[in-house]
Amino acid sequence: MYRRNIVPGGWVEFQDFDLKLYSDDGTLPADASSLAWDKYIIEATERIGREPSPGPRLEGFIRAAGFRNVTKRQFKIPIGAWPKDPALQELGALYLAQMLEGLEGFSLRPMCDVLGWKDEDVRGLLAKVRSEFVCGKQHIYMV
Repeated sequence: MYRRNIVPGGWVEFQDFDLKLYSDDGTLPADASSLAWDKYIIEATERIGREPSPGPRLEGFIRAAGFRNVTKRQFKIPIGAWPKDPALQELGALYLAQMLEGLEGFSLRPMCDVLGWKDEDVRGLLAKVRSEFVCGKQHIYMV
């Protein structure tokens, strides 16, 4: 499908991410609400037959489609302005704003309709997730 839309020697770029939350420095405890939320969103997505984290698999998809000279570049996307690097601080602040703005919108339907949660239970979990994201003590990122 993709190959008929580009000529030999052409170039194409794909971007996506892993929905899983990560932390490299031990600041994200196993009982964190954000990890629970992440697990539930991934579970709901898988239950409806969707791939929740296509990013890590993109390289394989592209190679299987027949592309050559494939280069994979992976970046950390911090949630919050906790990184020391100014560019990552800015990226993290922007991504935090996006997460806070969209958290309810992309959580209610999968958690209520697919997992059977009650609206108020989802909102209660999301309040805890927002608090963890905003406090900055947990150095959380996505890739």
